[in-house]
Amino acid sequence: MTASQPTAPVKLLERLLSALALAYGLAITAGFWFSVAPRQSMWPFPGLYFIEVVFLPALLAFSVLRGSPQRARIASLSAGALSVFSILGAMSVGLFYLPLVLLAAVTAVVSRVVTRETLAGCAAFFVGSAALQACGMLFPVSVA
Repeated sequence: MTASQPTAPVKLLERLLSALALAYGLAITAGFWFSVAPRQSMWPFPGLYFIEVVFLPALLAFSVLRGSPQRARIASLSAGALSVFSILGAMSVGLFYLPLVLLAAVTAVVSRVVTRETLAGCAAFFVGSAALQACGMLFPVSVA
């Protein structure tokens, strides 16, 4: 029995989802940045978070469009970090990033099919990045 190759529609779906994630991340972040920046200093927080929520979908889209064999892991990593941002930021802008989390998570699932990455590997990247993101967001609060 031979292993079947992923079909072109699956690869197209993977590319479409990653491009939508990048476009949504850019649009929503630009909207928040321009509405918040005149009233509040953006550095270091939330400016760094806004850069992160654009960087992660950009990294995801770049890895998918380049056909990286690690793209399922990168998608899982992005989904994990963005999910924690969305949950911990739910009282302000976090819920607006929930569609971005869903796009990254679905991209991770589709990328798993294309790259044949194990579920355990993707889950480890999701949980690991979520833990790092939570520590990165909660540590400055505990110090202040």
